[in-house]
Parts: sequence; C-alpha cells; structure tokens
Amino acid sequence: MKLLKKDEILRLYSIFVNVKQKHNDAVILVRNDDKYILYGNDAEIAAKVLNLETSAFIYDGNEISTASFDVEDLDYCLPKLIRNCHRIGIV
Repeated sequence: MKLLKKDEILRLYSIFVNVKQKHNDAVILVRNDDKYILYGNDAEIAAKVLNLETSAFIYDGNEISTASFDVEDLDYCLPKLIRNCHRIGIV
C-alpha cells in the first residue's frame, strides 16, 4: 500500500473541500491512483454503509476522518451507497 505524503493529502483534501462546498448534500469520492478516498462525515457514512475502517489526520487543529476503498470495488460500493439514500459525487 502506498503511503501519501503530506502535500498529497492536503491537495486531495483541498479538492474535497472545494467540491463539498458546492455539493454539501452529496457523499464525495476523491480518486487518487487506485483508491477512492472519503473525508470527514462522508468517511463516517461510507464506513458505516460499506463496513470500512477509518483513520484520521490533523488539519488546521482539527481531526479529519478518512476512509478509502479500491477503484475496482466501485461497482460494489457505489450502488450500496445509493441504495442507502446518498447522493454521490466522484472527483
């Protein structure tokens, strides 16, 4: 498993924040290489629905939850999130 550098984590989180501001009611999936990454409350929702483990990082003094799944699992994960009444945004 490839570990992300701090700059890459912040770049992806920045993308998430920008999209989330425009689509606050959607669960946002951010693609990075062979993973989809979810942040904050979206990570908590996906963890519950998809039975994923969460981790966290500190950003601006706040702990931000993250969860991820492999790109190849999108066909399984996406319908499950939609069936649980969540709008999805993929970046």
